[in-house]
Amino acid sequence: MTTDLFFGSDQILVPKIYSLVLAIKITRSKMITIRGQISALLHRNFILQFRQIKTNVAQLVFPILLMIVLITMNNALKKAMEQNGNNGDNQQYNVYKSTYNFDQSTGTYYWFKNPPAGWDAAGINNISQPNTTLLGNLKGGIYTLYNSTGYINIPVPVFKEITNGSIDEAMYDYFYNTVLPDFPKYAYNFDNFSYIIPSYGITFNELSLSQKILNYSIENFYTAMNNGPYSYNFVRSYWDSSDGDFISMLNNAFIKMTLGQNYYINGDLTYFDVYVNFNIDTLSYMMGLFFLPIVFTFIFPVFVFNLVQEKEKKLFQVMSMMGLKNITYILSNYLFFIILYLIIATVMIIMGCAGSLPYFLKEPFRIILLIVVYGFSLVSLAFLFSAFFWKSKTSAIISYIFVLVAPSIGSNLDMFVFRLKPVALPYLWVPQFAFSHGLYVVFIALSTSDGSYDYMMSLSNYSEYGKVVVTLVMEAIVFFLLGVYFNNVIPKEFGVTLSPFYPIQELIKLFKKKDEHGETTKLLEETSLLVNDTDDIIEEDQDCANERTKANSNQKFLLKAINIKKTYKTKGVVKEALVNFCLTSGEGEILGLLGPNGAGKTTFIHIIGGMYKPTSGDAFINGLSIRNEMHDIYNFLGFCPQHDILYDDLTIQQHLEFYSKLKGLYDSHEQILQHIDYVLAKVKLEEHRFKRITELSGGMKRRVSISIALLGNNKLILLDEPSTGLDPDARRSVWDIIQDIRHDKTILITTHNMEEADVLSNKIAIIASGRLQCVGSPIYLKNRYGNGFKLQIVPLNEGFRSSLIKFVLDNYPMAMQQESVSDELIFLIPKDSDISTIFDIISKNKHELGIKEWGVSQTSLEDIFMKMVEREEATSTHQ
Repeated sequence: MTTDLFFGSDQILVPKIYSLVLAIKITRSKMITIRGQISALLHRNFILQFRQIKTNVAQLVFPILLMIVLITMNNALKKAMEQNGNNGDNQQYNVYKSTYNFDQSTGTYYWFKNPPAGWDAAGINNISQPNTTLLGNLKGGIYTLYNSTGYINIPVPVFKEITNGSIDEAMYDYFYNTVLPDFPKYAYNFDNFSYIIPSYGITFNELSLSQKILNYSIENFYTAMNNGPYSYNFVRSYWDSSDGDFISMLNNAFIKMTLGQNYYINGDLTYFDVYVNFNIDTLSYMMGLFFLPIVFTFIFPVFVFNLVQEKEKKLFQVMSMMGLKNITYILSNYLFFIILYLIIATVMIIMGCAGSLPYFLKEPFRIILLIVVYGFSLVSLAFLFSAFFWKSKTSAIISYIFVLVAPSIGSNLDMFVFRLKPVALPYLWVPQFAFSHGLYVVFIALSTSDGSYDYMMSLSNYSEYGKVVVTLVMEAIVFFLLGVYFNNVIPKEFGVTLSPFYPIQELIKLFKKKDEHGETTKLLEETSLLVNDTDDIIEEDQDCANERTKANSNQKFLLKAINIKKTYKTKGVVKEALVNFCLTSGEGEILGLLGPNGAGKTTFIHIIGGMYKPTSGDAFINGLSIRNEMHDIYNFLGFCPQHDILYDDLTIQQHLEFYSKLKGLYDSHEQILQHIDYVLAKVKLEEHRFKRITELSGGMKRRVSISIALLGNNKLILLDEPSTGLDPDARRSVWDIIQDIRHDKTILITTHNMEEADVLSNKIAIIASGRLQCVGSPIYLKNRYGNGFKLQIVPLNEGFRSSLIKFVLDNYPMAMQQESVSDELIFLIPKDSDISTIFDIISKNKHELGIKEWGVSQTSLEDIFMKMVEREEATSTHQ
């Protein structure tokens, strides 16, 4: 008993350990596949993106141009600041006005430079000036000052003419080379005014008393240096710092000389003093507020276009049938878009720093953080945006309008509506508005020197900047989830549309305790014959009943579909696409699936390809269930769609490498290349492997699609209309390939070409209204459902017509004549007739009978197809 108990416990333990090891291996395999798929998708995306030269140039040129405008304007402002005496260190200014009365009082000591030759001289090289000169007509006076000898009176103004070089050069020489190195304090010499600094320098550019022309420039040395070490070396006067007084006095002297009268201009002057209270960089901030949101949003339409295009061209559906997981597709695209965004953002940030844009230099962390989190929200918004479009061009146009309009609205609202007021959270849930508001907050804080607005851009989530960052992070998460949700629930032309409540349903499944026995029972119930479903039981053809029996038996088939049922609900109406559909196929068999449009052929292919889930029933491929083992089925399932869904910018080799990695074939790149060589040899494309798809003919493109279906050791290959649109030579080439690869596989072909089905298939199943109508080899179907033989005769002339009809009916009394639109005579001869009789007679007596051309053929597959469809339509109408 002890031994039995020990043995029994051991028996229970071993399967558990084995199940755990198997689960670990499966999980690791899935992780490797997901990693490989993400790598393959990223590699494909980068190749396609880099080859779209026009798109790349457009995406870079416009943002770069906007950045150049920002940098150029910023540099122009800095240069203007420097020219106006500001050192460009972001001093702040406050502009105010006051009233000032002109005073016709003279200054003290001036340097002047006469205009070039050809103009009148403004003065002579002398301390005092005669009244025949412009300077001699300046109002004079007496300046009293105290020195070591007592009070002295000095007549002013006093002048010195600069004859060599400019006044600036003379001042430099005066300071550094001539007098001032030995400058004695308070040692004035009023005889020659040595050691005395001029209060003003006057440069006359043009002067003509006769033509009444006066053009001059002044430099106020007193204001610039009266607080420095040389403040006591001026002949100081309260007039010396008044530019307005001096200009008024000089202009009055000019008017006096030109008009011959004494004129005095007295009035109020409103002028503007500059104080440290206004940031000249504000103009840069304002332009940045309008331009930067557009710069960093301009790539948004590319994201939307790529996502919608893959839906429109059914690229995602094809990849899904090659084993691509939805989550893998989403994550790889998200990662690719983020990388693209960060590349462009990095270029723009480098340009901003190199161009000395103040916000990139002063607050790089906050600006870059804002740009990065905005990128994540922008990519998530693209996923949400793409869910509502089915045409890529339409999505791109609307996206570009959105890119140009939304940021401008946000910037204007911040500048002229909200200004410094806190904004409501709903407003921030438009990413462009949030980004603009974040920039506005940082720029406001930077534009003040006293730090009065620094609290607005603290990293706390209670600050305006903090609210923006947190909101953008939340948008990245919420918009991403909404994008995935709406892409799944919004009805689309291709693929599966899920229930609006599918997240709840998935959560229920996730947390529901799984009962292995219960699941097995459920599966057995689903795959049963459904004999209790009286609505689905109709009188069935014997061959179809036999096929159902084989499907429900324990016989092994490479493909076994058991009681598959698929229903759709459209506008409240339930439509049955497949009704208790059973079908089997073994190795080396080419199964032709025929049926009119809407018969259920495509639905069946999509179900066994894993794109749709059956409402009930199941299908087994190489012994694996499509319900819960599709991940493993993809390893030996190949699919060739009806239309060539290929990438124009990829080569044949790159296509095969991409899909090999997508399927997770082989562990090394060398093994993948060896397998690609084998596949290309099969489809005879070795010499063209490095050609892009745009360089190939229609037949070669079709062979590329077939080569993709051949990747891996595929046991089941689905070919949807494999020779559609091909010329006869290309069609025959495709047929040869299919015949060559059949020996250890099941090949399922859907086609409307009856000749193709007849030539290729060794088993044909005809579907109508979602039900199997007949099944068997082409010869079997012709023999069973055909009406016999068709005899076609073309008379030499109309005179032989009646005798030929009599000749045929005499030999085959049960023959039936069919109508013909030409001179040809067509007869249907019963299949149990001896057709060799007519061969002997016509061969020996063709000319005597008056026969020009003749032929005998068996009932065609097309005739049988039409017969089955008409029968089903009649049955449906009767029901």
